[in-house]
Amino acid sequence: MKVNKPCHECINCGNATSRKTYCSIPCETEFIKKRNIELGKIKSHNLVCKNCKKIFTSTYSKGVYCSKSCSRIYKKNNRLTYQSSSLIGFRFKILKRDNFTCHYCGRNFLDDKKVLMIDHIIPRNKGGKDTDDNLITSCSDCNIGKSDILLDIHQINKLKEHITHE
Repeated sequence: MKVNKPCHECINCGNATSRKTYCSIPCETEFIKKRNIELGKIKSHNLVCKNCKKIFTSTYSKGVYCSKSCSRIYKKNNRLTYQSSSLIGFRFKILKRDNFTCHYCGRNFLDDKKVLMIDHIIPRNKGGKDTDDNLITSCSDCNIGKSDILLDIHQINKLKEHITHE
């Protein structure tokens, strides 16, 4: 059996290798990224990791974590749990305020046996907040149908007026 003796040097890390230019595929990928950044083909961004607060360089704009493990740790530690008593109390307060009735179609939990959800009048991805005056009760059909559509100003005012009168 023939054993390959290292006779070359990796151009990225300098380790001895039997391959002509790189010792491994990750080393080759890293070298190509560095070269493309130097040539201006890829813009690098200095970012701060959301989890460990280390400064790291990313070659794409969506990087917010320095590693996969930091991503997992951050998401695990900052996950909202529905077992939280304050969240359950908050949801129940909205359902009770709205008399367990969907604001869009008028169906309610007792008569129609509909699954009720809490819906944002102004969706969170459009700047809406998790406040009493931005949350209403809706059945699952209406909530899924509405999705993240922003209602027109007249519909929003009508819903908010209905909330304040109850």
